[in-house]
Amino acid sequence: MSLSIAESDGNSEESDLASAVRQFNEHHSHVINKLRTPTTKEEVIASIRAKVWRQMGNKTYLPDAHSLAILDSIAEDMAFPEGSHLSCITKLSSGDFEIGVWYIDLHVNSKTDKQYQVRIRNQYVDSRKYEDEELAKMRGGPKFRDP
Repeated sequence: MSLSIAESDGNSEESDLASAVRQFNEHHSHVINKLRTPTTKEEVIASIRAKVWRQMGNKTYLPDAHSLAILDSIAEDMAFPEGSHLSCITKLSSGDFEIGVWYIDLHVNSKTDKQYQVRIRNQYVDSRKYEDEELAKMRGGPKFRDP
């Protein structure tokens, strides 16, 4: 699930980043509850700064100059350039378990037609064991052993 915000919604008191975060939270209000809390612009900025700082020593994963400029614009100017978007993941499958998660990602476009992603939140929320019928369906139907 993602939400692209190309321009401010007209609220002059609110930065483009704040507007994007507010709209993201509103769009995902159906999953934001006592277990999944809304994100904030401060969380987005801190995540950008932490990600870039951690990767400065590892040139392989460092964003290209264009993406780095976009990230800097978001963190320093609270801009939210066209083509940038926030997305989330709420469920994962892990073996016999469904894991409830609240992953929030920021995506920015680079000049090389790739996207650079910053994980804003990586939260495990809950889990449950799949029922046998669910497992059989996921695995392509019932499996029988040779007698």
